[in-house]
Amino acid sequence: FGLISDDMLREFCLITPEAELADALKERYAGIADRLTLYLPFTPGEKDKFWSIMVQKMV
Repeated sequence: FGLISDDMLREFCLITPEAELADALKERYAGIADRLTLYLPFTPGEKDKFWSIMVQKMV
């Protein structure tokens, strides 16, 4: 345990509240990527508000 520091983890992961995720993704990848893929399970009817906000903010 303790093999990966918090700083190292932040290089590979975005650690942010869901409400701020779209903005954090745009900030981190602006000018670097034109597409992103979120590896999160999608089940219709679950987390609809989250996905709606993500789509609105990311487009």
